[in-house]
Amino acid sequence: EKKKELKINKVKNYFDEQRFGVEKKNSMIGKALVKKNFKKVCELCGLNIKGKDYVGSINNIDKKMLKFYVHSFQSELWNKIVKKLKHSYSKIPLLGFLTEFENKEIKDLSKKVLKEERISLKDFIIKQFLGLSMEGGMRDMFVKVDDFKYKYSKDNLNKGKFKVGLEFKLKSGSYATLIVKELSL
Repeated sequence: EKKKELKINKVKNYFDEQRFGVEKKNSMIGKALVKKNFKKVCELCGLNIKGKDYVGSINNIDKKMLKFYVHSFQSELWNKIVKKLKHSYSKIPLLGFLTEFENKEIKDLSKKVLKEERISLKDFIIKQFLGLSMEGGMRDMFVKVDDFKYKYSKDNLNKGKFKVGLEFKLKSGSYATLIVKELSL
């Protein structure tokens, strides 16, 4: 109903909902893979199991999808850690079996989140599937919003209201949906 000035320079670089799938199924599958609960992976993926050959059944899933599931779980852990941080940092680790911590706050929170999930960094070594073990990595805590522009126009669907068109650039791997959510607060 009213036009307001919109401004945004940077946002926390969270992974957004689409990364996790409907009802967080992607991250649940990833967690089951990391915990080596292959029976649960088969159940969540709706796989037909011959005997109790869960690993054999999972091998029928595309390797890129299996990696995506584990990445989804890593993303969920990253979000949990960042939400609990009291201070800002330039980069936050994506947890994996080679993760090393340079900061006490990040290390302590990471250990707490791992304990809550009942996993360890070594659990990211998944020997049963070639190429599925995750070393870890780093992700920027904040993402810069470049070339931000907006334009109001009449909303043809909602009489007396306005709609806004947004234009901006983000670094690859960041979520535009977070910008929209931030602006709607």
